[in-house]
Amino acid sequence: MNEKTVSQKSIDYCRSIVKATSGNIVILNIFGSVSYYYVTEFLPKSITNPYNELRKGMNITTLIENYETNFTGSTSFDVDMFEGLAGRMTIETFKFGFDDYLWITEVE
Repeated sequence: MNEKTVSQKSIDYCRSIVKATSGNIVILNIFGSVSYYYVTEFLPKSITNPYNELRKGMNITTLIENYETNFTGSTSFDVDMFEGLAGRMTIETFKFGFDDYLWITEVE
C-alpha cells in the first residue's frame, strides 16, 4: 500500500475507528481502487492457506470517504453513530491472493 493510493488522513480516520471500537479495518487496493472494510475476522495467508480471507466485512468505503461530514460534528468519535451507519453497509466474505493491503488491528 503506498501513499498514492491511500492518504494519511484516511489512515488516521481508520485508526480513530479502530481505537474507539473492538473491530479491525482492512484497507485493500483492488485493481487501483481502494476499499475499506470493518471486520471482526481477517485471516492472512499462511503456509497451509494460500489466500487472505476477509469474513463478514462491512464495506465502509463511503464512511471513510465522507468521514469529516459524518463524524466531526461532535467533540469525540460517536461509536453508536458509526455502528448504525456501518450496519447499513454491504457485508462481504471473500478471499484474495494479493498482498496490497493494510490491516489495522489495534490503536492505543
